[in-house]
Amino acid sequence: MFLSPDVALTLLRTGSIKDNDWLPSKTFRFADGSIAKSERFLIRKLIIGNQTLTNIEANIANSIEAPMLIGQNVMKRLGIITIDHKNQLLIINPKNLFAKHNYGIVIEGDSRYNVLNILISLI
Repeated sequence: MFLSPDVALTLLRTGSIKDNDWLPSKTFRFADGSIAKSERFLIRKLIIGNQTLTNIEANIANSIEAPMLIGQNVMKRLGIITIDHKNQLLIINPKNLFAKHNYGIVIEGDSRYNVLNILISLI
């Protein structure tokens, strides 16, 4: 998971990141070939819709304009992922729900603001 520096600062100011949550920094190579070092910390609890994930490694992006990225390491813990490109939706169906109660989570992308709005939706 990558977060912009302003989101990380907000988490620091609110006390959401504790001293013992910091992890060793890491160097990443991106798809364009660029290399960047990132400060990292542990998100002890992340709630997305009705699912709670624990111990998520978060990386702080080097740009204030960087969008929040949720990597495969987080997405695979959520369940079955479907992308609706036409409507800019990421649809998450948790693995542990019965078919007749198939409530999912819809994450709607707004490219104007690089914001993820997390919504509970009946699919």
